[in-house]
Amino acid sequence: MKKLLILVVGIALLVGALSGCVQEETTPENTAPVAVISITQNGLIIAYDASGSTDVDGDTLTYAWDFGDTIGTATDVSGTYTYELSADYTVTLTVNDGTVDSEVDTEDITITNPPTVVLGDLPETITNTTEITFTATATPGDGVINETTGYAWYIDDVLQEGTTATFVHTFAEDGTYVVKVVVTDDVPLTGEANVTVIVPTETEEVPE
Repeated sequence: MKKLLILVVGIALLVGALSGCVQEETTPENTAPVAVISITQNGLIIAYDASGSTDVDGDTLTYAWDFGDTIGTATDVSGTYTYELSADYTVTLTVNDGTVDSEVDTEDITITNPPTVVLGDLPETITNTTEITFTATATPGDGVINETTGYAWYIDDVLQEGTTATFVHTFAEDGTYVVKVVVTDDVPLTGEANVTVIVPTETEEVPE
């Protein structure tokens, strides 16, 4: 009986000693995500994108944007935002992996509002004797457009005479041409528009 008791006690001690050698499983430490801002500008409008943000743990991210004007915020990964005024702004982005926030990523931007320009319609029929009047309609942005000197006209990137909102030209040779107008205000900021003009090649008559 004593031998049995000693054996049981010995087994219990051995099991206890072995259990002390087993390491407890630990949960891997979470790594904070990294926020990455990408911004492109077009006048008062920016296109923002956070798809370059990363998380080494593979967690699903959420996004918190602040556009720096005390008004605009967003929570989508990408989109567009329109500012009300031209000024310098700091855009900030914070991403969260469900546990912790990233460090804040920032980008300083300067918002300007150049003039917008639209060219009028071309004649329905154009030949190498057609006198075409090109008309530019410009909407001012931040500055004032000088209606006498604020317009520069180009044909295939060659500067032409004329500095007002209208430009008259006859294309003596058949072909395809690009007419462009660049409007400059007093800031100075510029806006432009262009149109392609096709002057058809006349078909020669074949003698009978």
